[in-house]
Amino acid sequence: MRKILIVLILGCLISAGAQAGLIAHWAMDEAAGASEAVDSVGNANAAPSSASNGTDPASGAQGRFGKAWEFDGSNDNHLNVAPPDQAVFTTLGFTGFSYSGWVKVSDGMSDTIFSISDAAAGSEEAALRVVSGNLNFLGRHNSNDNVDISGGASLMDDEWHHVAVSSSGQTGTLLYLDGSEVASSSFGVDIDTFTTNDGNVAVNFGANNDNGSGLQWEYGGLIDEFRVYDHALSETEVENLAVPEPATISLLAAGLGFFAGRNKQK
Repeated sequence: MRKILIVLILGCLISAGAQAGLIAHWAMDEAAGASEAVDSVGNANAAPSSASNGTDPASGAQGRFGKAWEFDGSNDNHLNVAPPDQAVFTTLGFTGFSYSGWVKVSDGMSDTIFSISDAAAGSEEAALRVVSGNLNFLGRHNSNDNVDISGGASLMDDEWHHVAVSSSGQTGTLLYLDGSEVASSSFGVDIDTFTTNDGNVAVNFGANNDNGSGLQWEYGGLIDEFRVYDHALSETEVENLAVPEPATISLLAAGLGFFAGRNKQK
């Protein structure tokens, strides 16, 4: 009984840890034909968009958990957090931020999974990407103090992978693949310096808006269960996020079932 109780407590702690400092969470569970990806925190719903000659990203694809959104890697195919919702991201800076999500990559040349950028100035973004098949994070402000790190095994294996990045002025920037650190930089990335200077913050899934001249680095593949935090996640927190949530739920259910069975026997 004591072991089951420990499992229950640990499961609750993992769930609580995953919610602390969460400023946006897109479960990506919308059915086919959805008009937006809903942020369950309530800050930043994201709407599909593309160039006039392209198709919008598609909801309702088979996800890592439930459903996912699918991106075709061309024609500005992306999800955009429109004004004024994107303002919540302008406070992220040297105090810390993190991205976490699941991806299944089909086109890995130079693709943006998620990006916060200045839409009116060049070389100002904090973008989680896939470059030449590998996970990459690019953080730039006027081309100064660049963070450009890549690592881990190739993502071009037709499998789901957990991807994450954490950054702060104290810890620097750490890149994670499937719960393990794969690259790092001693520099942090100060998002608020390039998003609050002129109010032209852009927040996108599937493409990067770098200088107002159009979108770039379109992503090809699936995205599921994406989160943004207002602090740098610890290694343990990232490891917990990389563990499939249904496993935790199953353990909790098993524990509750065990207690229910014992109570009936008494």
